[in-house]
Amino acid sequence: GAPRLATDPAAVPDVWTAGPAEVYSGQAKRVLCMLKDDPAGFDAGLEEELLALREQRDGEEERRLAMDRASEKAGKDQLALRKRVEEVQEKERLRTVTELLYLKVCARFKKLQVPLIPPLKEGGDVKFGGVDLKGLTTDIYSEDALQLVREHLFRIIGQEGSNSVLGDIAIVRLALFQVGQVYALSSLFGYYLRRGDSRYQL
Repeated sequence: GAPRLATDPAAVPDVWTAGPAEVYSGQAKRVLCMLKDDPAGFDAGLEEELLALREQRDGEEERRLAMDRASEKAGKDQLALRKRVEEVQEKERLRTVTELLYLKVCARFKKLQVPLIPPLKEGGDVKFGGVDLKGLTTDIYSEDALQLVREHLFRIIGQEGSNSVLGDIAIVRLALFQVGQVYALSSLFGYYLRRGDSRYQL
């Protein structure tokens, strides 16, 4: 069936945070402010930032082609410096696009009233406190699929299966590389699990 909304007000923290990652680019910070203070304008603001990045990329490509035509007159040091600048600009643009797409995903979770875990500090401690994580489990997957989710999660973090995803643990200690591993291994798994679960219920 379709996901049910976590309508219990206690399930949503008073101060909503955009998940465990932090954004650093000016574009992403502006969009994050819109997500918190002006949700109605979020989608338009995000699309505007993506369009500006595309125009910036196209402009840099035109300048690069023009400089390539004049490259015969440039020295090796100048060419190496220009290439390095282009690489840095491309990496910054890629990071900005990644942050914007991350916020787009966070916005969908916010619309579903699903609370996200707070930003990870150095050391990787995640304090769940009294946050209700029901919206990430039974409100999305069937009970049969949840058992697969549990086994998948504990297999990734190196623990044996359990009857409860978190049990009575209030703090889960994960190294930052483990968190990245969980995200990477879980994205594709979650996609196919959701597809399979939906087909099974049909």
